Amino acid sequence: MADLRTTRFYLGLVTGTSVTDLYTVPTGKRAIIKQVTVQEVSGSSCTAQLRLSPLGTIFTWALVAYAAADSRAVGHFWIVVNAGEKIQFARSTSGQLTVTVNGSLHTV
Repeated sequence: MADLRTTRFYLGLVTGTSVTDLYTVPTGKRAIIKQVTVQEVSGSSCTAQLRLSPLGTIFTWALVAYAAADSRAVGHFWIVVNAGEKIQFARSTSGQLTVTVNGSLHTV
């Protein structure tokens, strides 16, 4: 039976508008993204984008400026990411997001 581990792939800030690599799946592994939490923390509304390389954007959230009711979002998923692929994030305007990506790491 294959080994299955629960893990946090990323916890930290995503800053600016460029695409940020959060996690690269190691050789011999397969990641399953199960939950993403994102919060706008810089006071500037934006669109937050969960991305996978080589696909690009796979999910977006519209967030308002920090401290408003919709400045935070949680997504529950079952997204398989293969070895060598990257979990990425971006925002549409300059500023900062706090991002947490949790899931499982599977040995193949």
